[in-house]
Amino acid sequence: MCDFFSFLSDGEGKITLFTAEQRRTLTEKEVVGFDGGKGFDSHSVIANFFKLNVDKCNKYEYSLKGVFITDQINTNDDTKQVKKWLDTFRNSGEWAKILEWLFSNCNSGYCSNSGYRNSGNYNGNCNSGYRNSGNYY
Repeated sequence: MCDFFSFLSDGEGKITLFTAEQRRTLTEKEVVGFDGGKGFDSHSVIANFFKLNVDKCNKYEYSLKGVFITDQINTNDDTKQVKKWLDTFRNSGEWAKILEWLFSNCNSGYCSNSGYRNSGNYNGNCNSGYRNSGNYY
């Protein structure tokens, strides 16, 4: 699915993702597969950038709705470890910085009508609403 917020694990609980700093400083040219893809929240883009085999990583997502999604298990199932990591991560300064980055980019490409999925993620904050539905739940 590769929606915001996507990350990978190695099957042993080690998480790989784009940090807020990387999201702020890397350009599309520096991130292979970014153009035409889903940017920093594409599992394959994450794997390519960090030189991982995407087919040997577990794929997870955490939606802005607060839903944890196990997208694909390709190695040892470390879902319990990942959920524990996510609970800690959501209360971290890094998570807050990633959200700040997301919302600061809403009108400049990542989630606005001019870029990422041609929509916005929060009705009222980012143009037309999540995937042009006008609704956010």
